[in-house]
Amino acid sequence: GSGDELWPAFKILLQLGVEHADDSPITKQVEEWLNVDGNCDWLWMRSASRPEHYVPDPCLSVLEGHTKEVKNVFPLPNGRALSLSDDKSLRFWELESAQCQQTLEDAHSIKRIDGHRILIIGKRTLRVWNIVTSDIEYSLNVLCDIRDAMPVSDNRALIIYEVQLDEDGVRISSDSFNLQIWDVGKSSCEHILRGHLAPVAGVILLPEGRAISWCISTDGSNTYDDDTLRLWDMQSGECLQILEGERKGSCPSWLTLDELSDSSVIVWGGDMHGLPILFHWELKSGRKELLNGHDSPLAGVFEYSRDCLLSWCGAYSPEEDDDHRLLVWDLKTGTCVHELKGHQGGIQGVHALLDDRALSWSRDGTIRIWAMESGQCLN
Repeated sequence: GSGDELWPAFKILLQLGVEHADDSPITKQVEEWLNVDGNCDWLWMRSASRPEHYVPDPCLSVLEGHTKEVKNVFPLPNGRALSLSDDKSLRFWELESAQCQQTLEDAHSIKRIDGHRILIIGKRTLRVWNIVTSDIEYSLNVLCDIRDAMPVSDNRALIIYEVQLDEDGVRISSDSFNLQIWDVGKSSCEHILRGHLAPVAGVILLPEGRAISWCISTDGSNTYDDDTLRLWDMQSGECLQILEGERKGSCPSWLTLDELSDSSVIVWGGDMHGLPILFHWELKSGRKELLNGHDSPLAGVFEYSRDCLLSWCGAYSPEEDDDHRLLVWDLKTGTCVHELKGHQGGIQGVHALLDDRALSWSRDGTIRIWAMESGQCLN
């Protein structure tokens, strides 16, 4: 602050300097100044607990400018960095000087396109920013709020739209049911991916120019009944496959998709009723194998070998954590070959070890080593 009439700011600063440390250059200079006749017309004292040695501040610099929480920081070559904040701004920093070189507003999230360009996603804008030249190469404005977007190739981007509701909660547009592929450089919509009967919740990009999409079950005011997953060709916009849900009318609450070493995928998560989702999907043949054995939403999966998968479930809050099993699946047959029991808390992760063993760790504070062939706990 600015102090007051009795203790103005300069006296406060001098007193702080006196208290720094016995061997501090700051303290020595302040005391030297105070001891000069005429400089000090007030009584000053040093603390008996003043440190003998000063400790240099390990913080080299503070980069200030954001007005809300910083969500992420991305280091760049040549001593630079990008920061993304809840204030919806993207800042470009020079780390040596701790100076902000550039600020871009309306930046809700970013996605990397390649080694020198990023896609900046705004409320209704997409921008391609060259991080080497600090130039906006292309900019696209759309008419609806963007839920998410992702680069699919070069200057092309896939857009998911937010659900648009009026003040009474009535949906006023079906744009959120479709995906759109745009050429950001040309500001032209190449493809509209139609087929879903509910707002799209998310998209996962796959190799070979493909993507999988799924829908939300509710937007808070309306409920929907599209439990399908759709496989798309990002080049043509064509729907290659439609995968029906196992429980009709039960949309995914959340999904995660892991690509396996044979280019098939494991889809796992939980549905709107708190039930598990776990199946093996061979994208080339379209064959889907439900892996049925869990009782609650999945918490993780791990590909142990080409035809062997481990999965575990359990709530993310310890209060609801009541399933501590690790299931081992034969992906060729879709059967559970072992049920690994022993943990007393939710499993947090799995690693493969040598000699046909696996290691798991849990909220119960233990680490267990398993023999994969027998399903026995070794330690």
